[in-house]
Amino acid sequence: MASNNVKLGYVYSLALHILIAIAMFAWALIDVLFPKETVENKLVFEMVEPSENPPAPPPPPTAPDTPQIEVEKVKEIEPIDIPDPTPPEPEPTPPEPTPTPPKDDAPVVKPKPTPTPPKKVDFNEWKKKNKNRATNRTNTTPPKRKAVKIGPITSKHTSINSISDIKSPASSSMSNSAMRDAFAEYTNAIYIIAKRNWKRPMVSSDISTLSAKVTFRVSKNGIISNVRIIESSGDKDFDNSVIQVFKIITIPPPPDNASHNVNITFRGR
Repeated sequence: MASNNVKLGYVYSLALHILIAIAMFAWALIDVLFPKETVENKLVFEMVEPSENPPAPPPPPTAPDTPQIEVEKVKEIEPIDIPDPTPPEPEPTPPEPTPTPPKDDAPVVKPKPTPTPPKKVDFNEWKKKNKNRATNRTNTTPPKRKAVKIGPITSKHTSINSISDIKSPASSSMSNSAMRDAFAEYTNAIYIIAKRNWKRPMVSSDISTLSAKVTFRVSKNGIISNVRIIESSGDKDFDNSVIQVFKIITIPPPPDNASHNVNITFRGR
């Protein structure tokens, strides 16, 4: 049955195409047998001879009447006397600002007073004033005075003991033993002055156990020079503090008014 439907559809399609072809053929045949009349629009141009008197040109168009505006006459302006400009007054000078004192946030540090060097006095006067004088310690009982050994003095004479042989006003009035005692007290006085002016250094060990032997030259005017350590304490800071104190102190001249080399053992206690 399916094949019959296919055949039937094929027949219908063929019949439809044949009808369309017949209709197109008939339409073409009618156009041939009965053509349509075409009307051509023809344009005819006629040449006209020009006339001897050309026509006058048309008059120009007249402009419309503009209304006249009446302008009022300006009255003459009378001259005005302008006064001379007055110069401006000078501006007042502003007052100078009063400087405000700076605020002292930090406390004022007063400068440390410069210590006045001790005055030089004659050794005999110093001996009279300090006959029974001890050190500045507050102990009620003064410590026992230790004898200070004085090394050889490299000068014109080999030791202090030979100073008695010097023919000078001091040696003529003082015996050998008195001169030795005077020099012992003189050396002790130098040690006391140095001890008062000595600044304790910061050392790692116990400073009371340290000692250094120092040598220096004393002139006849009591000026110390050539300070050096001959027996070190083993601590560099301690040795330097000892050298420094003997460089800054001021001492009286020697009893015999002569130059000497002096050796002193400086102790930290």
